[in-house]
Amino acid sequence: MSHWTDDRIDYLRNHWGKQTATEIGNALGVTKRSVLGKSDRLGLAYLGNHPQGRPAMTKEERRTHAAALERARYQDRKARKLSGAPPEPKVKATPNIQPRIVPIVAPKKRRAPRMAVDLEPSRNLLIGEVSRTTCAYPTSTERAPTHSGVLHRFCGCPVEPGKIFCSGHLALCFPKSTVQEAEAA
Repeated sequence: MSHWTDDRIDYLRNHWGKQTATEIGNALGVTKRSVLGKSDRLGLAYLGNHPQGRPAMTKEERRTHAAALERARYQDRKARKLSGAPPEPKVKATPNIQPRIVPIVAPKKRRAPRMAVDLEPSRNLLIGEVSRTTCAYPTSTERAPTHSGVLHRFCGCPVEPGKIFCSGHLALCFPKSTVQEAEAA
């Protein structure tokens, strides 16, 4: 359903050129864009926001006007050149602001010092052979003619109750300070 009744269209025609599209829209309870669209469909000349309410220029008038402006700019540049005045800057001067370049530095990761760990020789168990009493630290991954194409091997040394790694791999994975904090908690 259209909100453009005959009364609203009459109001638009009577006030077009006397009020802005926003004012007409506010009076009718519609948006400025709705007023402009309807005025275009009715064939009303767009007056823009010109204070005198001058009708819009035709294409030929716009071409003539643009050519006249270009001629005036050319003559002004020519006069400046002959008088020795500096040429008009093409771009407005802006303050000389240099961007501050800040290098992006990755934060240094704190690593625990590597400790010399005495490791027992691993037994290279397959995943099915690892139990709660054997170390589950992965020692190697090798290609194998299995369905997945990868064969994982695990340490298999005896572990302390409640741990998943043997004492050597536990010390390798968790530095002393971390292990002590965990045990203290």
